[in-house]
Amino acid sequence: MMPAPAIEEAPVAHPPVAEAPIPAAPPSPAEPASTAETLPRRARAVPVLPRRPAWPTTQQLSRRQVPPWRRPWILAAGVLALFAGGWLLATLQDSRPSRTNATEGRWSGALHALGLGGPRFTVTVNSRPPGAWITLDGNSPTVRTPAELSLTPGEHTVGLSFSDQGGSSYTVRGLKGEHQTIDGALWGALEVFSPNQVGVVAVSVDGEVRGFAPLRVDSLTPGVHEVRFSGPGVVSWGQTVDIRVGETKDLLARARPSPASGVLQVQASLTDEAGSQPLKGAQVWIDGDPRGVTPLTLELPRGPHSVRLMSKGTQAPIQVIDLPGGNQRFAVFELGLDVDVPKLAADVPARVSLEHPQVISATLAGVPPSEVREMWLHAQAGDGPWRRYSMTLMPSTDAMVGVTVFPRAAFDERGTARYYLSAGYGQGEEAFTEIRTVQAEKPAGR
Repeated sequence: MMPAPAIEEAPVAHPPVAEAPIPAAPPSPAEPASTAETLPRRARAVPVLPRRPAWPTTQQLSRRQVPPWRRPWILAAGVLALFAGGWLLATLQDSRPSRTNATEGRWSGALHALGLGGPRFTVTVNSRPPGAWITLDGNSPTVRTPAELSLTPGEHTVGLSFSDQGGSSYTVRGLKGEHQTIDGALWGALEVFSPNQVGVVAVSVDGEVRGFAPLRVDSLTPGVHEVRFSGPGVVSWGQTVDIRVGETKDLLARARPSPASGVLQVQASLTDEAGSQPLKGAQVWIDGDPRGVTPLTLELPRGPHSVRLMSKGTQAPIQVIDLPGGNQRFAVFELGLDVDVPKLAADVPARVSLEHPQVISATLAGVPPSEVREMWLHAQAGDGPWRRYSMTLMPSTDAMVGVTVFPRAAFDERGTARYYLSAGYGQGEEAFTEIRTVQAEKPAGR
């Protein structure tokens, strides 16, 4: 029996990857079984390559997987958990004592800003004067006025105090969302009395003139204050007082007489290209009367005195020196500075009618009217105290005019009065007239 011819193996073509494998067709029924049996064993043992997984389709690629944290129901659950945790945290914090906004914790403040946490109401706390310590329900003070408190609903006690000077307490009641205000008046006061034999005594507190005794000084900050007294015929004196919250301190002005005269020294200097040097020989007028030349030393009665100085036709600004008894004061003038000096001129008749009101005036030239603050008439009846009277300001084109009625009370029993005028301008600068004497004109037939 002759062997069957060898069958040449054809290369097996692999199916395309993108296409699904086609299953092998079953043997045709018409084919005789003997033919298959007669094939060589090698032909029947051709290996079949394993199938590869199919590539995803376009529809499968479009359906991408969403991360769990981006799913709506997970996000909603996280937000709810955050709110629940915030509510619990704020509730635990609100169970503690109420507090001020200045000491409120960051978490609590942020949660309340988001509308989380327990119910609260606010109280704005002010004090007069400001700077008082605030206590809440007896706790130690931690903040000063002005401040705002964040409180739990109900009743609370707010205390305001100054260290070692006393204080005051206030009760507040509030509901959720309400806003209340506390405005505590913590001032002290001073009542000054003056014995009749002392006369008119001027009172200043902490360097500020408050008036003449007897008087009451209100709205003083609790603490230590310096009170000084001055008056004609007495040496200026003072004392310190300690005033507590809401307290009115009584003070009796006890003075001791001063000597009847004091010493006034008048000096002058001249400034030129070579510098400044003492000026000798300048003429000096005291209260309108010539008294000598510089340098000049005079003993004068205690009280105000006007000093005018002139040298070679140049006049220096007039000064008014309040000379205390038993003391020494200096009037110092500088010439040659080539500076325009404001001049205050008085328009007061030599005789003033007592039958009809006498209007007097003063004009301040050399100063813009907008810079003039005030004008005063200062008058003295005999040897009595000096008093001052405010003048009405009337601005003109290039000067300021002050007018007032000369007071009848300024004349003594002899019908004479001494006076001078002053004007305040700029940054604390003053201009004066000389001290003059005016005579009262009695009505006819008296």
